[in-house]
Amino acid sequence: MNLLFVSIAFPPKKDPECVQTARYFRYLTGFDDLSIEVLTSASPTLFMPEDDLLKQYDKGWVNKVELSIFENKYINFIQRKLGIERFNLPDTKAHFHRQWKKALKQLNQKPDAIYSRSNPLSSAFMAYQLAEHFQVPWVF
Repeated sequence: MNLLFVSIAFPPKKDPECVQTARYFRYLTGFDDLSIEVLTSASPTLFMPEDDLLKQYDKGWVNKVELSIFENKYINFIQRKLGIERFNLPDTKAHFHRQWKKALKQLNQKPDAIYSRSNPLSSAFMAYQLAEHFQVPWVF
């Protein structure tokens, strides 16, 4: 079975959500009949530096696609102060899910199912768009 694992917070990024993602991913890699492709953001991501201790969880996948995200902490700050952060829907990492067509070109195989977690929300939006495109189940 081919599984597409979608998460901006994927090891070795240092973030509480990344720790949870690493736990689920480590568990899933224990299944021999599961081929996992990972779709994540390039490291480091704003407010998610790399953590050397989490590098041990960045293995077991057959293909890892990393998309660069345009982020700027100063622009995010100004948007919050002006009250226009709502244009970054659903969150400040919205540039990630807007690249879903670019991600399609970099995936090696059509997934049989797609898995994502709830945070950051842009991961869920990306997974939803890909699940709709491939017409496969999405585990959220």
